Amino acid sequence: ILSGNSGAQRQNESSMYLKTKVREQSAIGVFKNVALDMRRFEKLELFVHAEDLRNKTSQLDNEAKFFIRLGSDATDNYYEYESSLKYTNATSTSPLDIWPTENTVNLEIQKFVDAKLKKDQSGGNIDERFSEQLDDDGHKMIYVKGRPSLGNVSTSMIGGRNSSKEGATKDIILWVNEIRLSGIENKGGYAGTASLNFNLGDFAVVNASGAYSTIGFGSITQKPSERAQTTNSAFGITTTVNVDKFLPEKMGLKIPVNYSYSQTTEDPKYNPLNDDVEFNKDPKKNEL
Repeated sequence: ILSGNSGAQRQNESSMYLKTKVREQSAIGVFKNVALDMRRFEKLELFVHAEDLRNKTSQLDNEAKFFIRLGSDATDNYYEYESSLKYTNATSTSPLDIWPTENTVNLEIQKFVDAKLKKDQSGGNIDERFSEQLDDDGHKMIYVKGRPSLGNVSTSMIGGRNSSKEGATKDIILWVNEIRLSGIENKGGYAGTASLNFNLGDFAVVNASGAYSTIGFGSITQKPSERAQTTNSAFGITTTVNVDKFLPEKMGLKIPVNYSYSQTTEDPKYNPLNDDVEFNKDPKKNEL
């Protein structure tokens, strides 16, 4: 309910609804093409409601899984979060029963990156599906396949999985609500410029300038996600020397000598070859 000067207005809140039969050792889901940079966010959050159409009781099913997959594609390069489903009783009316905490996703996004680093350190094949357990019971898992990046998420997929090996089909309903990223990094940066111009009589003219900006710097109109992801420094010097001043004036010669030098340095926050891993935390940074 949204309250305002015109009174209370009911908002149009929608959930994703998925009703399906999932055979053993298979999964089914829906995907959407997106354009997301998730690196500056801390958490991925959403609510999940599940019903077992064959058994209307409330229970935790270790073989029925919910998953959300994020990556550049849905088959070869992705991060995946998976959780066992707790069903809701058909007669439940309490919000905590309808949206049980066991199904709620409240995931630190950095855990995706940590799992990828462990996959790299394990020395496994890049095409292998690497798994990382998030709890003691194995109800919540993270999977990494290929070379996904949180800085360029172009495909998201949500669905259900049946991990049963005994031929049991899962006849379930899923409701997914309020998918969101929270805890955006809002740390600012700073920038400055300087210039110096001076003459050495009529012998030489020297112009020097420099600029420096840090990670997080941006204009007032830029959003936090649009701010700089690199520390940049630039330095330049230009001189003009009249060499003819060393010669007798009666020779009538003009010999100006120009010299210029510039240097630009860019220090990225993220590894350019693995752009959701911070450069100073990448174990392979010395190889670049």
